[in-house]
Amino acid sequence: MSEIQFITSERGRSLIVYKLFKYYFERTLIVTGEKKWRCCIKKCPAYIKILEPSNLITSSNENHNHESCSEQMIQHQQLSTSVKRKATDNPHDKPSKVLIQCLNN
Repeated sequence: MSEIQFITSERGRSLIVYKLFKYYFERTLIVTGEKKWRCCIKKCPAYIKILEPSNLITSSNENHNHESCSEQMIQHQQLSTSVKRKATDNPHDKPSKVLIQCLNN
């Protein structure tokens, strides 16, 4: 997985997955218009800067001080977030029905 993939965190924030590392949005650089995304691990110095809408990586520091996430962990987070969103949107549905809908999508 070397392309940029956008996912949603459990708290509803946008995240980027790039090379099995998760990044959160930090800020937009005024001069260049680039968006800076930092690694989700608190003390990790890694970041990437991208230009939208092409999602072209303009610069990066990919020196992580931790291991990458597994593909299963990322898929688990996507499924968990999807289930939580559908459950809050349809509070009267049975949990098993919500889970089956999310697994089929």
